[in-house]
Order: sequence, then structure tokens, then C-alpha cells
Amino acid sequence: IASVAGFIEQTNKLIFVRPIKTRYVPEVGDVIVGRVREVGDKIWSIDIAGQLHANLVLSAIHLPGGVHRRRTEEDALEMRRFFKEGDLISAEIQSLKNDGGVHLQTRNLKYGK
Repeated sequence: IASVAGFIEQTNKLIFVRPIKTRYVPEVGDVIVGRVREVGDKIWSIDIAGQLHANLVLSAIHLPGGVHRRRTEEDALEMRRFFKEGDLISAEIQSLKNDGGVHLQTRNLKYGK
């Protein structure tokens, strides 16, 4: 009896069930919709329904008004003004870490809340 719903597959004598629902496997360049889980020190933790949560750093966001400048300590203190816990955001996967972690970016006008 299987403990997972899915498709039965057999390789020689090995019989296994491939689940119908699987976790999202991110790839660089994917556009995702995620929920802000936590606001940290210059970083947001984003739930993207993957195996690990994604990270969005302060330097990888689009500032209001399209301003291009270095992020200041004032920006770090007002991070919840940009995104707060529970917000749904659109972002692009910028890079993948060796441990499966994901880095996001919202430096384009089509990304953000």
C-alpha cells in the first residue's frame, strides 16, 4: 500500500510511486509569485512553494520612483515600507545556491507587489 497518491512506475524489480504533486524546482530566470515570510537584516525570506525559502536582499529591489542608487542604512531601517510579512510579490530568480537556496531580484518595474 502506497502512502502517496501518484503514478506507479517499475524498474526491474523496483516498484515505486511517482507523486502527482511535487514541490516547485526553481530555475534561473523563472518569474515567481511568493509570499513574504520574514523581514530580516537587509533581507526578506520569501515562500515560493519550493523545498527551501528564497531570499530577496535589499540591494536587489527596485526602489520607489525608479531611483537608481546605493541602498542606505535608512533604507534598511524602513524595509517594511517596501515589503512586509504576508505581502505577495512577483520576482525573478537571480541565482541558485549549491544547497538549493534561491536568490531573487525585483529590479524591474514589472516585479514587486
